[in-house]
Amino acid sequence: MSTESNNLIITTHQSLHNTRIIAVRNGENVGVLELRARTPMTWAAYRTFVDPAARGEGLAGKLYKEMVSWATQHEFKIIPECSYIVKKFEAPDTPKEIMA
Repeated sequence: MSTESNNLIITTHQSLHNTRIIAVRNGENVGVLELRARTPMTWAAYRTFVDPAARGEGLAGKLYKEMVSWATQHEFKIIPECSYIVKKFEAPDTPKEIMA
């Protein structure tokens, strides 16, 4: 899966046990959201990072939206482990179908 806007490309790279959702701008990685498989259908979101030079642009939110889209598409459940995702999961608009 890939999303593009304003020289920003967000791609999802999934392997058997790990998934990385990466934000790239002008060939440089500027953010990442990382997940680990707990079961084949349940993933733990354990790290969200945005380069300090790119903070304040809503990149973490874009990575989160890509994760929600990815999880929904594959019918995965997400366990929030990093503080950013824990906070996002507390919002009333979080899709219940992805919550583990």
